[in-house]
Amino acid sequence: MKEPFAALAFKIMTDPFVGQLTYLRVYSGKIDSGSTVMNSTHRKKERIGRLLLMHANKREEVTSVSAGEIIACVGLKTALTGDTLCDPDRPVLLESIEFPEPVMQIAIEPKTKADQEKMGTPFSSWRRKIPPSG
Repeated sequence: MKEPFAALAFKIMTDPFVGQLTYLRVYSGKIDSGSTVMNSTHRKKERIGRLLLMHANKREEVTSVSAGEIIACVGLKTALTGDTLCDPDRPVLLESIEFPEPVMQIAIEPKTKADQEKMGTPFSSWRRKIPPSG
């Protein structure tokens, strides 16, 4: 019996050449570029764009990946660190990543409305990459 696709998003980053990359660890099944997957954490369907094997100083585009592989995915819109991506017909929810409580906390406040607008874009990008604690 063919195992259904299931993977865990463990890192989100922005690449200057391809945009947002979502790193996935594939736990079961197989997925092809262009396929539709279910983000079972948020109950939303997403389309896999390109699949990239990442090397120290280069990327290798592949058409499919299977269980045991770590891959970077281009094109996911709603995936966050710790989300499960799976076969839409056989949804599953993998155990999310647990992060320790921060040792130190800090608050940053803008002085002006213009400063607040400047802070908005970097902080929204940062928030997608690092899930909230607690």
